Amino acid sequence: MDANIPKSFFGLLKKGFQQDAQTPYDLSDLSATGYSFAELGVSHSRPFMDNNLMLGVRVKLLGGFADFNLEAQSLSIEAGPELWRAKSKVSLRGSAPGVTPKYNENGNFDGFDFDGFGMPGYGAGLDIGAVYQLKDIVPVLEGLKVSAALNDIGFIAWNKNNSVNLHSPETVVEVRPSQYENQNGSSLSDVLDNAFEDIKEAVNLKEDGRSGRTTALRMNMNLGAEYEIFKNKLSVGALYSKRFGNYFTTSEFIASVNARLCPWISTSLSYGVVHSKFDTFGLAIHLAPTKGLNLFIASDYAIPRVSSDFIPTTSKGVNAQFGISIPIGGKKSRAKETLTADDIEIKTFDKEIDVETKSIKEEIMSSDE
Repeated sequence: MDANIPKSFFGLLKKGFQQDAQTPYDLSDLSATGYSFAELGVSHSRPFMDNNLMLGVRVKLLGGFADFNLEAQSLSIEAGPELWRAKSKVSLRGSAPGVTPKYNENGNFDGFDFDGFGMPGYGAGLDIGAVYQLKDIVPVLEGLKVSAALNDIGFIAWNKNNSVNLHSPETVVEVRPSQYENQNGSSLSDVLDNAFEDIKEAVNLKEDGRSGRTTALRMNMNLGAEYEIFKNKLSVGALYSKRFGNYFTTSEFIASVNARLCPWISTSLSYGVVHSKFDTFGLAIHLAPTKGLNLFIASDYAIPRVSSDFIPTTSKGVNAQFGISIPIGGKKSRAKETLTADDIEIKTFDKEIDVETKSIKEEIMSSDE
């Protein structure tokens, strides 16, 4: 999910409205977008240049569960002892299984209804990457590898029967506290609820026909380097990651320590800087037995600080990933290897010993006769 939230929005949450003065807040350019999807992919990699260069590609079939895009071209609210005023011009586009806008008895927007479960959108994606070992270029750095990858190049097309397109024209609503006097034994809560319902009319979304829509995935670019300290046991790495969002692009630099506990268990511990301001921890585990499924689980912001109510105070979110892969084909047998000169010499020497032993046996038998 991506969001562009103006600074005044946090002022509204923190300070609220004053009781003895008019307090305005301009929330224009408030926008947010997000999607949820599942993917099924097929990967292939191939070595080149005497196994120094490895190129890989992953083709993915995407199934979209839900998507939304909210844009507030104009949105402001003002409240005080004299009047409450709200002004808005908002658009909302979204897709979900059986989504339908609903309206109250006054014809005002009142949320959504959903019907059933399914995938209202389908698409395709592509991941490409390369890893190069520098041992032939810089022999001193035999354990150094560099890599580059582009992930989530693709799109999802959403069908029109499960998509909505809502707009509210520029609307201004004003209410005065004097209009909501506490009459007929009404509680203060009822009075505030009635005033709030009138204010909500400023954002009265109306459906503007249905049509299919296509959304692009948010692509990631990764540049990395890894140095092997102990062969197939321990290595250190560095990764520069750039994420191309809808409203802004974020980047992050991550350092990691990678360990292979046994031939089929690998772990990685990472620590991010720059974008996360030294707050990003990560942990990944890869299980790859010789036969069966390969499992992968990883998480960023794995150690957030929380308040007494268990609400994260330093980390803005937890990015967890889980993956399953099914290997097709097995490892090539090493039984047919090219014999070296040393192998030939040893076998020749063994043959000479056998011949000499046979001659000795024949001489013994002759002497016995």
